[in-house]
Amino acid sequence: MHILTHDELPDSFDSEVQLLQLGAGWGIFDFDQIKRARKMGYPSSDYFAVYAVEDDRPVAKVEVIHIEFETPKGPEIMSGIAGVVTRRDKSRLGLAKQLLLEVHEREKASGIKYSLLWTGRNNKAHNLYESLGYVDIYDPSIALLKTQGNRTNSKDLTIRTATTNDEELMDNLHRKIVSKHLGFRQRPKNFMKILFDLEFEKSDSFRIFIHENTPVGYAYFQQNTGWIKSYEVIIEREYVEAALSLLETEAKGSWLAFANSFVSSARTLLTKRGYVFSDYTYGTLMVCSLDQASKQENMDVLLGANDPRFVCHGLDHF
Repeated sequence: MHILTHDELPDSFDSEVQLLQLGAGWGIFDFDQIKRARKMGYPSSDYFAVYAVEDDRPVAKVEVIHIEFETPKGPEIMSGIAGVVTRRDKSRLGLAKQLLLEVHEREKASGIKYSLLWTGRNNKAHNLYESLGYVDIYDPSIALLKTQGNRTNSKDLTIRTATTNDEELMDNLHRKIVSKHLGFRQRPKNFMKILFDLEFEKSDSFRIFIHENTPVGYAYFQQNTGWIKSYEVIIEREYVEAALSLLETEAKGSWLAFANSFVSSARTLLTKRGYVFSDYTYGTLMVCSLDQASKQENMDVLLGANDPRFVCHGLDHF
């Protein structure tokens, strides 16, 4: 077995990479889209991904992005591990572990101290990550309600569907509203433009909140059959209740689910409105210290994940 980066893969490997993706239950990997994303400033590592290659074909993969993360001691650039996949016929051979160790060495050599990833506690890979030194630091909360028609809007707030012209507006709202928080506070420049231009997200899956002709927030609003997912709500505190009324009315009797930091910050209000909660979800944020000197620290405290100022929203999952 030998390891190649994404840019080192020969074109003849394209079909095998796609099979690797499909075998994991994922979709086709758009190589041109990856190139465009990197040129536009998508925060991938300079090598994007590493692959385990055996018998002249890729059999496992790990992708790496870079994330600016605000800790109680200041900002840190951290490695974000994503796209961990191994061919089913090559599982349990330690290939993912070898790739992760390779990534850790590369990232540590570049001066990065911490590596983050999202997984599930019930995922078999969770044990692998623990064996490499990863620990759980954050579980997003979920709130759920079966909506019941119109709600009173006490702030004369209005709502509209976002367009691609709202890219910069949403970036600015996020930057302003979470500016004093910890965690996933800072996003890459032109973040929403990258998501929309490359169709990672659709603009009509977002809603903009307006008060007296001034945008005061936005919400992710992905409609599914019978339910709506709103896992990112960025709104000035004084408009939270009015925004909830608008989203519940927009849901038109469907189940409405919120998740992440909005649930924590608006918990009292959500409880009054009849929502039910879960504080444990499939997605768990794990971190590994690449610096041996920090191995014994309580990582949730060190990184501020247990602090009320910690912020994480839907687009902070990777």
